[in-house]
Amino acid sequence: MPANCPGCSKEGTLTEHLMPTCQLIRGEEIHCQVPKWVCAHCGAAFMSPAQATAGVRIAVTAYQREHGLLTAEDIQVGRHRLGLRVAELAEEAEIGEATIKRLEAGTTVQRHGTNRLLLNILSDETELPDYQITMDFPDFPTLCLPLPSPWEDDKPWNNPGPWAAQASLGAYAFNPKEFALAV
Repeated sequence: MPANCPGCSKEGTLTEHLMPTCQLIRGEEIHCQVPKWVCAHCGAAFMSPAQATAGVRIAVTAYQREHGLLTAEDIQVGRHRLGLRVAELAEEAEIGEATIKRLEAGTTVQRHGTNRLLLNILSDETELPDYQITMDFPDFPTLCLPLPSPWEDDKPWNNPGPWAAQASLGAYAFNPKEFALAV
């Protein structure tokens, strides 16, 4: 705590209070309560560097909650729950380690894409394995129908163009042994 008020120079008149403030984050006004020193004698209010940093953290957290983003606490708790170091989380999310540190410090707001990456990594859901479904239809080639016969018209304004050549391909080619559907 400062010894003297910067406004009136009186000693022992300062107390810390939560004061309303408005911070601008990504062009949006965020209204919140931040800690400030207030002089009981002259009424001057000011912030120390530590209070200014705390005020930024409070505003960033309010913005993140309002927009459904992970907060610094959410990221830290999720990372510790999974037993990941900052470097491991950064590598898993394919983002910079400094970005993770800034997010956990609560002084920066992540983009929605970064938030989705972190949410996928830090969520309780386990990743589902990839499956490959193979289907065998022994009668499938007989089910295929030939393409319609090419359209023939001697009028130049009705020329079917390059599509007429495709109609002469006949039936669809299909090998049931190579048919696979990835889910």
